[in-house]
Amino acid sequence: MSRRVVIAAAILLVAIWATGATALLGMPITSTIAPSEEPEPELIDLPSGQYLWPYYSSQPGHFEQRSAINVVVYATVDEVIAILVDDAEWIETDIDEEGDAGSDAYSIIELETADPENPLGWGHAGGTERFAFMEIEGEAHWLEESEQLHDGTYYGSRYHLRLYEAPGGSEPVVAIQAHYEHFDWFTLRHSVTSIERAQQHVEADLMNRLGSDRVWREYMGNTEVYDSDGWVTLAGLSIFVLTVLVGSVQTARRQINSIRENPYLLKAFDRITGDHLLLFASMIAIILGVRFAGIGIELLEVIRIRGIAALLFPFIALGLPIAAYLLAGRIERRFDAAVSASLGLSTAVLLDYYYLGISVLPLEVILHRTGLVIAIGLIAAGGATRAMQHGRGNEFIVAGIAMWIVMLLVTLFGVI
Repeated sequence: MSRRVVIAAAILLVAIWATGATALLGMPITSTIAPSEEPEPELIDLPSGQYLWPYYSSQPGHFEQRSAINVVVYATVDEVIAILVDDAEWIETDIDEEGDAGSDAYSIIELETADPENPLGWGHAGGTERFAFMEIEGEAHWLEESEQLHDGTYYGSRYHLRLYEAPGGSEPVVAIQAHYEHFDWFTLRHSVTSIERAQQHVEADLMNRLGSDRVWREYMGNTEVYDSDGWVTLAGLSIFVLTVLVGSVQTARRQINSIRENPYLLKAFDRITGDHLLLFASMIAIILGVRFAGIGIELLEVIRIRGIAALLFPFIALGLPIAAYLLAGRIERRFDAAVSASLGLSTAVLLDYYYLGISVLPLEVILHRTGLVIAIGLIAAGGATRAMQHGRGNEFIVAGIAMWIVMLLVTLFGVI
């Protein structure tokens, strides 16, 4: 078998391993692609007299299933902000609970908060404009965000809320789209990874402020995107349902044990030197270094928020391939260099997601990261000592750089 084929196969196997590891670590792969045809709007009848389209849309007049509305609070937007942001005491009001306590849609269980308390707390935020739809007394209303809030860091991970206050009805109501997202240094955009996690986080805060007897869930069937299960949190009346799913890493441990017993891999481990480890560690250092630097600079507030991305993105776009090429020159075998670099980058991506607490990955993001891992492996293979005997323009270098550029361009043009 051609040595080139073996090297390419090894790089591909590492990329596939990285993809599979996301599932073994409890990170489901989902699709974020919205339905191609605009659905017929099925509005939800709220007790306060409004009819709600349980998703938001990217532009008014189009009933898109972009992201599910997953929290509804019977209050004004100022009161919601006071509850979450200002930590103000809730003013007790008389609430009609007739018919709610005996409903089959609710079940009482003991709540356990899934996430530890975030020391940063809720604050005002900015983000791309999205629109919600409500029908009130026969009139259609496309609503802009009344407010956006977030809990976390812009260049790390955060819970992000879009609040939409109804302009009428028998009582005030605020529809909220809550999601958990992280800043993706490969796309320079925020990537949403969970709706359910953010919903649980908001629920915990609402329960702490209002009491568990005023927060509950009701099924509205908006299950088309991300990990939404169709159950929407409502606050201000009576009873609540919450089920916490706990992931397991036992399968991952079994896979690691099987790797340790593989004789072919043990023979490859005997060739490992400090140069292999340096190449492997450089990929991790660059990815995590950029992540922590972005968060640190953001908290210091010494540079405008957009300027941080301009400052640090070159370390991703240029630093990774340059480091792979230069450090691979210290390694003789192309196979070793390719595996060290691709395994280092895939490990770095997994560690980054672990640090951010990511629980769901869109399929297109998985495919994009797989392409980057393959590209960095090809660049490293082309930089190895034996490869350089064929000149600096060998096929591994050319293929790797071309693939790396394509992977960056697809993010620039919004494909990912």
